This record gives sequence, structure tokens and C-alpha cells, in this order.
Amino acid sequence: MLKLLFLIPAVLINVCCNSGGSVSNSKSEDSQSTATTSVMNDLNSNEADEKTEASQELRTSEDVGKEEKSIVDGKENKTKPKENFLKDESIKEAPLKKPVEVKENQQNSKFKKLIFGFNLGYLGDLKNGENINTALSTIKNDGFTNVRVYEPFTRNLMNNQPQQQVTYLKSLTNNGFNVLLSLSNYPFTSNGTENQKGKNADKDKQRMLQYTNRYTPDDLSEYGVFLNGFIDQLNQDNTINNLSFEIGNEPDAKQYFWGTPTEFISIARKTKSILLKYKRPIYCCGFTSEFANEGDKMNRNYSSFLYDNDFFRNVNASFHFYQNDKDGFSNVNIPNAKNGAITELNMFSHQNKGTFQKNLRANSPQLGALMIQLLDYAYTNDLKIVYLFKLTDNADKEGTLGFFDSNGLPKASYNYFKKMYSIIKDGYFIEKTNNYIKIIGQTKSVVLSLTDNMSPNGVVFANKVVDKSSNFLDATRKLSKGDWLISNN
Repeated sequence: MLKLLFLIPAVLINVCCNSGGSVSNSKSEDSQSTATTSVMNDLNSNEADEKTEASQELRTSEDVGKEEKSIVDGKENKTKPKENFLKDESIKEAPLKKPVEVKENQQNSKFKKLIFGFNLGYLGDLKNGENINTALSTIKNDGFTNVRVYEPFTRNLMNNQPQQQVTYLKSLTNNGFNVLLSLSNYPFTSNGTENQKGKNADKDKQRMLQYTNRYTPDDLSEYGVFLNGFIDQLNQDNTINNLSFEIGNEPDAKQYFWGTPTEFISIARKTKSILLKYKRPIYCCGFTSEFANEGDKMNRNYSSFLYDNDFFRNVNASFHFYQNDKDGFSNVNIPNAKNGAITELNMFSHQNKGTFQKNLRANSPQLGALMIQLLDYAYTNDLKIVYLFKLTDNADKEGTLGFFDSNGLPKASYNYFKKMYSIIKDGYFIEKTNNYIKIIGQTKSVVLSLTDNMSPNGVVFANKVVDKSSNFLDATRKLSKGDWLISNN
């Protein structure tokens, strides 16, 4: 009987039961742990295998096919007790740009919703599952049931346990999670052509080739047959009803796709042709933050591809965003972003135990400021879902990008995220000037200062402030750039 708290087949109800943003940077998560755990032993010895709103306002290929025309818009301390929760189921010193005016009887039509999820990492990482289980328990109790995993065809899963991908995915969907599966690596060939290619590769690529294959498939037709068979397994027992698919993971980064843009685009078209018949949401292509900010300068082939309205007529665009000290989303330009996704988001693309200042900042009110800027971008561009990178730090790795620590306990970053989400969970609209962004939810609002010496008078009522980015702030003092105040409406 499986001992895994979360990663279990649904029939075992006696146990418990969100690749970096830089072309040159790693997310500190790019090596796979080979440690053998008792959880894995239990999983290997067993052959056994609540749905939320599956659609989550995401368009499927069937939905989009009904549209009259295509749309052109445009990266990780104490153990928490285990839970058996799945057994049951402003004086203005300078003239301001006039705020967006919303009459009271018009407000409901202006409210939009944004869905959040978490990256779990490699699908094969789920074998090291106890810390992930604890964190999954928390986010599900908090209402977050969307997760993303990538690279399902790693060597350990393909060679040692050919059905393990299906088992892991079922363990998530059977326990109420919607899974975005990023098809971002390729099966190893029987003749080992990827190993021949790897002989001339750099050391990092040779190292990763021991674990995963990111080379272009030798024969796209054979790959199509393989992929079709894999997804058919997920379709047999309706597991696919809680899945969506992403084609690629930072293909514009040499570290994460070992081919040319032309080769990737051919793979994307072939993959799309396989996925369409399953009528599940499809995303492409998880481009890097650098590409999102400087598309044409980064790669004209990929930039032109994003304007392929025929391809994106029934595919949603996806990209990654790591702030990395850039000034918010002001330069992001992703065509076909409507109904799209940010499939990885965090303040930094690289953090580890030695990056002390980054760790402090990622777990500070600065994370709240990033979330406000994200909400502004998402509202303006009709983005539908964002996956935070990542759910947990890994106990056997150095990375500290997780919103939960290596024991599965929430870090300050998760708490700042929840502060902002509590404002917009039932829908929100925005009010924006040159001096501030105001996110207005059903019962609460948050104001972010975009300038120094911003007076909140008239924007926030002092007696209604319930939270703030600094203990030294109140609604009668000037705000510095990046300061925020949360108030009741």
C-alpha cells in the first residue's frame, strides 16, 4: 500500500491526502536528485493507480474554434504535522492623470478574475514527495488547485518505470488538482542518436543528457505516434479531463532546447496536431523573460511565430516572467496574450542559499509590489492564469525559489502573495495614474506607489487601512516608490 501522502492513486483513501527566466541563467533546479526514498520503494511495489472547475475560464481548442475570428493582442524549517485532508473531501503636489472612472452601476462588468497555480518542477521530482505533500495540502486548503510540471520523458521515468508518468499525473488529478503538463523534452531513441550529438556538446549539456533529452526528435512522425499513445493512456480513465498542455519550455534558451527555432516550430505544429483531438487547453511556448521583453531583438523567428494567427487561433500564448530588477511589466510584449498564461513567475530567476540579499527581497513586501504590477498587466491584457515558480525548495538542492521551504512550510513570500490574492479572489478592476496603481477588489483594495513622495490622500482613507508594506507607513504620510497600502472599501 502506498505511503505517499499526496502522490497516491485515488483508490488508496486510507492515507493523506505553483527552467529559468533567463537565457543564460539557471533556476537552480536543473539537476535531478537520484536519491532513493522509501516513498519511491512503496510506489514501485504497487501497480494500483473532486474535481474543481476544470475549465477555469481557460479556452479549449473546441471553444476557440467557435470564435468568429482569431485574436491578435499583441524560478525555492520545522516539520508540519501531516493532514488527512483529502480523506474527506491624497493632497496632490503635481497634476495627476485622471483615474479611470467607473460608475457604480458599471463596476460589475469591469471585474475580471485571475487564476493562480504553482510549479512543482520536473514530473520525476514527485518521487521525493513528502515536502511537496505538505505544501500541496496547504495550497489546496487555501483554494489553489492548479499545478504545473514539466519534462515528463526523463530517463529515469522512461527506462525504469515506463508507466510512472501516468501514475504521478493520476495521483494529482485524482486528488483534485488541475495539471498543466509542459511537453518540453523528448523520449530517448533506441539507437542513441542524442548521445552521439552530446559528444560534441558542452559539459552542462552532457551532464543534463544523463537525465533528460532536449534534442529534436529524429523523426517527427514517430514522435507523433509516441505522443499520441502516451496521451491515450491519460484519456482512458478521464485523467485527461483535469489536464492542460504546454508545448515547450523556454525554447529560446539554448539550455532548455537543443535545436534551432525552425526545428522547434516544426515540433510545435506536430504536437498541436496531436493535442487538438483531445479538446483540452493548449499553450505555447513558455518563452523566457528576456524574449517577453525584447522579442524581435532576441529572436525574429520566434517573434514571427507568435504572430501566426492560424497556429494561435486555438492555442494560448505562454511566457515566463522573472523581474530580475527590471521595472515591472512595462516592456512586455507578447502577441496573442489574451486568455494566455505566465507559466513561471518570481522575483528572480536564480536564488540559492548563498544569495542572501535576493532571499531577503523575495520574502519581503517587494514581492507584494510585484504581484500588484502583475495584476495590472493581467487585467489590461486579459491574462487568465499565472503559475508561481515554484512550490517548494528541495531539501537536496541549493535552490531557494520556493514559496514553501524544504519542509513544506510556507515562507514569507507565500504570505505576501496571499495578502494580494485575498483582494482579487472574487474579481477585481484597476485604477491607474502616473503616480499609482490601485487594485480594487470586492471588499478590499491595494494602492502601489509608482513614484516617490506620493500622497495617498484621496486615494486611501486613513481609517480604513488594514495592512501596509512598512510599519512606518500610514495614509497621511508620503509613499515612496514601491510602497503599498491595503484598505477596506
